[in-house]
Amino acid sequence: MTVAGRLATEVMRKTTPKGQDLAILKLAVPLENHTTRYETILVFGARVPGVLDFQTGDPVECVGYVHERQVTGQDGKTRTKRELYATLVRAR
Repeated sequence: MTVAGRLATEVMRKTTPKGQDLAILKLAVPLENHTTRYETILVFGARVPGVLDFQTGDPVECVGYVHERQVTGQDGKTRTKRELYATLVRAR
């Protein structure tokens, strides 16, 4: 899947429980009906340093595969969380 848009937030850097480097990007993707869809992009390992200099508002293109998982909210309800595991992230 390929998505293109602008960064909606600053890039967050974390480490997974197994010690792997992780960057989280929130991407605002404009749609044809003049609305915006927000995508969560996860970048792992050696690709992380390449995204750390991106700033809020930067135009970005991401290529990767969609991963969905079930999470339980604070209200006890289960919902599906959709994320894109990036294989490529580049400035547009």
